[in-house]
Amino acid sequence: MLTVYKARGYRPATFSELETIPITPQGERSDRWMGVQHAELVTGIKDCFQDAGLEIKESKYSLQKTGHGLVGGFVFDTPQARDTSLVPDYDLACGFMHDNQSRRGLRLALGATVRICSNGMGTGEVVWKRKHTRGLVLNDWLRVGVDHFMNSVEDSNERIERLSTIEMGREADHVLMQLGRRKVLSWKNVGKAYEKWLRPTHEEFQARNAFNLYQAFNETVKTVPMQSQFDALHRGFKVFEQTLQLN
Repeated sequence: MLTVYKARGYRPATFSELETIPITPQGERSDRWMGVQHAELVTGIKDCFQDAGLEIKESKYSLQKTGHGLVGGFVFDTPQARDTSLVPDYDLACGFMHDNQSRRGLRLALGATVRICSNGMGTGEVVWKRKHTRGLVLNDWLRVGVDHFMNSVEDSNERIERLSTIEMGREADHVLMQLGRRKVLSWKNVGKAYEKWLRPTHEEFQARNAFNLYQAFNETVKTVPMQSQFDALHRGFKVFEQTLQLN
């Protein structure tokens, strides 16, 4: 899941605070533009996931300084049987973001939280997105988005677990170089990811496999501006897929 508390230009917020923030005025924007109130969006997402049978056990929200941008996430209580000797146990999670200043539309993304360190492990796969334009019926859009999310769960789990079976030697250098060459990470951050790979912060991440290399990348992405994290995770996982031939 996205780590919302480390975002540059954003600050932690409560749901009660989200309820008090109005939609920004229309201003000079096109008549097609339509804003979405933050608390209404969060409530709609919660209701859709609960209707799909997922219980939310953790919620986090973060607001842009002026209040128009919202980033958040839910962690679900999703007990699943898996070989934790290969992949640390994790919970299914959803990240979401939107902005009422026309800077970006609505997005839902799939991820997971590794329980042993509360690390934001996620594929960054954006499963549903839409612009703020008239004709948006929020609850209908969310229900279709949650359907897409649920259909992506099995594929995401399989890809994450496949990473744990791929041993990494010098291939790790090649993956990190590709992250820099494709401008997923700055070269400075490629160096930071390399250091995290060489010196993992948890014993469970000592194994030299692609899953733990992705952990090093994922931890580094948390240091970039919040609005860039969705795209970086999405593009970064594509680099892992293509370089390691996961498809």
